Amino acid sequence: MRGVFMMVFAVAVCGCRPLPHLVKESRDSVFVREILRDTVVRIEADSSLIQALVECDSLGQAHLSRIIEYESGDRAKPPVVMITDNVLTAKAVVDSMEVYMTLKDRYEEHRVDIVRTVEVNRPTAWQKVRMRLGEAALVVISLLLLLGIARVVRWF
Repeated sequence: MRGVFMMVFAVAVCGCRPLPHLVKESRDSVFVREILRDTVVRIEADSSLIQALVECDSLGQAHLSRIIEYESGDRAKPPVVMITDNVLTAKAVVDSMEVYMTLKDRYEEHRVDIVRTVEVNRPTAWQKVRMRLGEAALVVISLLLLLGIARVVRWF
């Protein structure tokens, strides 16, 4: 009986060394960075054309007799043609244009972070069996002590 008691006691007292348990998690992160910058968009100059036949009358005054060719530009209106005191004036003004814009550059960066969590003091299956054996040994020892105390009390 004493040998069984010593064996159960030795199993119950032996230390348990837990194995570390490693848990891996990964987190996805998206970083968005926007950069504003100013820029100039240049638009080329435009032109229009008119060709007309000018004739002089008997008094020496110039007159437009007919339009030979007429061409309008993309943004330019046809020229205004005037003859005043025998002077031909054609006026069509279109300058180059500049458009000021703000551009937004957007950069996305995807980042995956791996987080490692180490769990310690987690008993293995064999360690759990040994703990249950220790609990059973404590119950048996308690019962034996109670029986021993009961015998001692009966003798008196």
